Amino acid sequence: MSTSAANEYVQSIIKSFEIDAPLLKRLTSKYIESMENGLSHSSGGKSHLPMIPTFITSLPNGTEKTDILACDLGGTSFRCLYIKLQGNSKFTTEMKKWEIPSDYLAEEGRDLPENAFFDYLANKIVNFVQYHNSNDENQELLTTKKNFNLGFTFSYPVEQTALNAGNLIRWTKGFEITSVVGKDIVELLQKSIDSKLSSVPEEKYPFTISCVALCNDTTGTLLSGAYTSTYDSQDIVDPIMSIICGTGFNIAYMEDLKSCTKLTAEQMEFISSKSVTEMCINTESGSFDNELSVLPVTPYDKIVDEESTNPGYHLFEKRISGMFLGEILRLVIVDLIDKQFLLEPKPSKKQYRHKFSLKTEVLSHIEIDDSKDLKQTELYLIESLGLRTTTEQRHFLQQITRAISRRSAYLVSVAISAIIIKSGRLDPKSPKYKYHQELEVCCDGSVVQYYPGFKSMIRHGLSLGSLGHEGERRVHISMALDGSGLGAGLAALTASK
Repeated sequence: MSTSAANEYVQSIIKSFEIDAPLLKRLTSKYIESMENGLSHSSGGKSHLPMIPTFITSLPNGTEKTDILACDLGGTSFRCLYIKLQGNSKFTTEMKKWEIPSDYLAEEGRDLPENAFFDYLANKIVNFVQYHNSNDENQELLTTKKNFNLGFTFSYPVEQTALNAGNLIRWTKGFEITSVVGKDIVELLQKSIDSKLSSVPEEKYPFTISCVALCNDTTGTLLSGAYTSTYDSQDIVDPIMSIICGTGFNIAYMEDLKSCTKLTAEQMEFISSKSVTEMCINTESGSFDNELSVLPVTPYDKIVDEESTNPGYHLFEKRISGMFLGEILRLVIVDLIDKQFLLEPKPSKKQYRHKFSLKTEVLSHIEIDDSKDLKQTELYLIESLGLRTTTEQRHFLQQITRAISRRSAYLVSVAISAIIIKSGRLDPKSPKYKYHQELEVCCDGSVVQYYPGFKSMIRHGLSLGSLGHEGERRVHISMALDGSGLGAGLAALTASK
């Protein structure tokens, strides 16, 4: 194949990933519409974002001083954390972590009774608290029965009905315990904790534990970011949303309570009695535009979706998150080999045909490779895919890599812009507006934290899109600390307010 033909085809691929200013603005308008529909409709369906109420109605401000307890079930590991909030946005953490035994995972755990797994978790929690309750620093607790409020990060699909209640929709990430599906996981955990505490004399465990808050990692990141946010007193900076952009993608933000019209009358009455005006919403942003009414679609996006475990869903996430960026580039490479624009590896080096064999970490190296003849890129392609390339071909692949990552960051900017515009915080006519207002976006996740230039590309997307340059310069993109640990503890703290 001629060089000109290869160049023309590569440029067509790059163009298919481009998102220009008009499309950014159309996507932002669609996102706002999808948010509004999700706030008034049930979480199901493709026509709107799920917009799940979290029942968290206030954010910390960094002045809090107290001890909090948290636990975090994510992937196939479990953590307990004892956190001391020291005020001035500072805290210390003691933590213990366990890998979940295979007895509770996959087919081995499928037919377990509903209490079995939560008895295991409760045993870890109680022993962890007992250890801290009996150390020298806390000797006074031995003479006074104390109650520990527990925040629980549970990173699996849940239909949350209150701050301390949520029914498991389905297991993911290796669990298949069928007896738990549809049950209130907080109720199950609390029952197991109470059973453990009542099975021994009170002298051994002179305390009680109450699971008062359930949250996911995105909600926790907003709480964590709000507590650790540090600006000078003259700065007017509000943390208004959190973003997880790593293996997956999601956003949580504070919404006007009156806009959450899908809340039941009973829920609204209870929340309103606390004299609050806002609630944190878990948008489940990965599901934006599952109808593909506005989102751009390349042939590679179609394959990624068709071969995924949930075809037709999380289509926004499949264009953004670290789980899929490497796979998109791998599919481009397969296409270029099939079109004979790249030399097919030897039969013994067929890993390029294996799904998810190209990790997003490799893209991050290609993205900023400035070595002579892109020699670093050459080594990464040989190591990860067995792919041998010319200097010109590596330059083509670097251009494509940058187009894929830029599209990801621009799509993140769409969600940020939509939430800011809907909140009215930069609109002088809105009651939420403050003079000299600036806004903080609290982030976590490997892509936004480690992918070179990702935050810069998000900012460029904000400037090109509906916020424009003036809006973009008022946005702070910062990294939050341990949303699933510190955030869970802070969620428990909100229960007492």
